[in-house]
Amino acid sequence: MDPISLGLSILGAGSSLFGSVSNLFDSGRSKEINDQIYQQEMRANAVRQQAMYLNASRQQTENIRNMQRARSMALNAATNQGAQFGTGLQGGYGQISGQGEWNALGTSQALQQGQQMFNIDNNISYLKSQLSDVQSDMYTNQGISSLGASIAGLSGKGFLQGFGHTGTGAASSNLPTYGNFLNLIGSNGIY
Repeated sequence: MDPISLGLSILGAGSSLFGSVSNLFDSGRSKEINDQIYQQEMRANAVRQQAMYLNASRQQTENIRNMQRARSMALNAATNQGAQFGTGLQGGYGQISGQGEWNALGTSQALQQGQQMFNIDNNISYLKSQLSDVQSDMYTNQGISSLGASIAGLSGKGFLQGFGHTGTGAASSNLPTYGNFLNLIGSNGIY
């Protein structure tokens, strides 16, 4: 093999090994980053959930205040008319209470729907994290496979012949070649 071809062969093998090892490290870094993203998504959901509960609590408090204000205004109006002991005032109280309970129910239902959405968001974030783990494992396995192929390629006849090895004799019979490797795998039922 001429020196240029030998140099290109060595450069190609080195680049392939470097790429394979880099893929293995990058796969691990990718998993760490995706885990951090998952944790941040969960924290963001927790903050939004707290804000939802706070908002619902404020709405319930405002609803009670509105009911009290309406009852007070009804009592004031009835007293000004001299009807504070009449049934009309009691009917007005009933309407005020009914509207307040209706508003409270709406706030409660909105809170339940919000909780369901947060549960769904948390499940989606968890599934994304699981998918990230699977993809990271895939990239790691691809890197290991590529590294193995690069190493197998280094031990092949063409590369060793570049160093003056003819590929014959007692020393060469102990060296695996890519073809012998495939035959060995196929004969053992692994392939």
